[in-house]
Amino acid sequence: MKQENSRSRRIRVIAAICAMVILAGSSAGVYSLRRNPNAKAAPAEKAAASSSASTDEEIISAGGTVTSAQLGESLCLENTSVRLSVEKVLVETGQSITAGTPICQLSTDSLQKAEKTLKSELQSAESALLEEKMSYQTDKNEAYLLYKSDLLLGETAQAEYDSGIKSLDSELNKAKDEYEAALDTINNSPAEIESKQAELTSQQNNVSTLTEKKEAAQSKADEAKKTYTSAAETYNSAAEDHNSAASVVRYLGKALGKDTSGFSGAQKVTADIQEQEEAPEENVQQPESDNLPADMPDSMPESMQGERPAADFNFEDKDSGERKAPSSGMPQGEDEKQSSGSEKTAPAEQKEPASADTQTAKVTADKNDKTESKEVTANSSSSELNDLYETALSEYNTQNEKLKKAETAMQEAEKNYNELAKELSECSSELKEAQNAVSSLNKEISSLNTALSKAKSNISKLRSEYNSLQASYEADKLELKNKLDTDTASSENAEYHYQITCSTLDKELEEKQTAYDTAQENLRIFSEDLADGNICAKQDGTIYSLSCQEGRSINTNSPYVYYVDESRYSTTVEVDQNDVTKINIGDDAAIYSSETGIVTGKITAISAGTSTSLADVRFNVTVTADEGASLYVGQSVNVYFNYGDIKTGDFSDFTGGKDSSGGRPDFSGGMPEGFDPSNIPDFRSRKDD
Repeated sequence: MKQENSRSRRIRVIAAICAMVILAGSSAGVYSLRRNPNAKAAPAEKAAASSSASTDEEIISAGGTVTSAQLGESLCLENTSVRLSVEKVLVETGQSITAGTPICQLSTDSLQKAEKTLKSELQSAESALLEEKMSYQTDKNEAYLLYKSDLLLGETAQAEYDSGIKSLDSELNKAKDEYEAALDTINNSPAEIESKQAELTSQQNNVSTLTEKKEAAQSKADEAKKTYTSAAETYNSAAEDHNSAASVVRYLGKALGKDTSGFSGAQKVTADIQEQEEAPEENVQQPESDNLPADMPDSMPESMQGERPAADFNFEDKDSGERKAPSSGMPQGEDEKQSSGSEKTAPAEQKEPASADTQTAKVTADKNDKTESKEVTANSSSSELNDLYETALSEYNTQNEKLKKAETAMQEAEKNYNELAKELSECSSELKEAQNAVSSLNKEISSLNTALSKAKSNISKLRSEYNSLQASYEADKLELKNKLDTDTASSENAEYHYQITCSTLDKELEEKQTAYDTAQENLRIFSEDLADGNICAKQDGTIYSLSCQEGRSINTNSPYVYYVDESRYSTTVEVDQNDVTKINIGDDAAIYSSETGIVTGKITAISAGTSTSLADVRFNVTVTADEGASLYVGQSVNVYFNYGDIKTGDFSDFTGGKDSSGGRPDFSGGMPEGFDPSNIPDFRSRKDD
């Protein structure tokens, strides 16, 4: 690349010089330029094996005349904008001079400007070098961080790509699901709402039916409650009469010494019945005080009248410990059945626990009964008491039968009431369930209507979002793939780029250092070589040509004088604009003459030659023979470029051509004053008319 740029730059310089020569009206000696018809191209296999020839380039030949070689001398001020103006030329062509001889005198004004310019350039180069040194390490650190960042990109690139694809898929699927859900709601909700409405109507009718059923059940339950309450009151009345009769029997029986353990009192029940709701429980009432009947005989001891018999309900035989049936012939378990039946019919009531005073009273009563029995026995006749006892026993049996009937009626009323209460409870539960179903259906219908309304208002937006995501899906995936490839490539090339960056930074620092050294050297050369205002010769020799002219500027980096080098020979030939692009300064060339044979050399200069038009531009190419070549001044020769490995027989002498007497173009090789390299035209791409 560097070589190509150098060649391109050289071609443009040469073309510009040629154009300037044409415009200035200068003319140069014309040499014969031709393709040697006798020169044969080497075989393809030989050309490929040759190290100096290219298979893509043709052999170029041109005729010329041998002259002495030239040695140029310049100020060697590089990369500077300094312009030195020649006030007076002090030597002439052909003059022999020694080292230190003044060549030309420079104007004072140009010297002052040059010194100021060189100092300014040195200061600028020093500032640029300092700035470059300051940023050098920082830039390297940044390059290293970028290198690490690129490596990290490579490590995470695949994970980021996978995550990005997953996110794209998730977003697209979500948009699709939302759109399809809204569409499904719009399509299916009306039928579902209609179905729910029908179900709601059915449930509302069911609520009405169950309400009527509950009201009927409530009415029946209320009637059953009244019946049960009445039966309970009847039972309590019968129990009271029964208990009174039992008390009389016990009194009389004890007076006669009979066993009265089977004559127990009956428990009363509460007349009130709990509703279905929770109600506080009430204690079961204990039997009221046993009172003697109103027709108690006057002959009974006064101590027996008004006494309360002991409420002993669990009489046991003292000898056997077993319960005995009452002497009246009533079955032993009958009294227990009464007691247990009464307890079942009134579960909410409880027995009153017997207090200590009551127990004491029972013992006292038993003792009194025994004492009074003895007194009655002593004071009354046995037959009289037996009659009373039989009468009391008969009354007791009558009251016992009434009590049983009342108990049976109460149990049936209770059973009927419980069944109706259960039916009422079931109706209430069914009604509550139906009411809950109506409430739930109302909520469902409201929710369905809301969802339908929302779906209708959002369907266009959801469709647009889904279509947009679907349309950009592949492009987004491609973008993620490109980023993956870029990050992966950056990671893979991270070290190479880092090395290139470091190399570039090193080169930039080196360039700044070189620019500073060059500016410093330019100022030193100016101070040492131009201190007296003259440009002096640096060596002994005979002046071959001068490029400095009075009143003109001198190029600070081009030779201002050429010396004749008697020890070496050169020849200058013309090469057209097409062929000149195929050769470079420093390339090998062959100089052939039948007198001296083949002499090798190198291209040492390429400059503007003759030109008749922009389509026919020729260039002077100077070839300097290797030291010790057997040539002589004025000898006609042929010069071969890109000759490769051709045989000696393929070379031929120069025949014909213009100015064969050995004349050479009068071209000093210097740049015209005011020459601007940026305006050089590029002739490489121009086609011949």
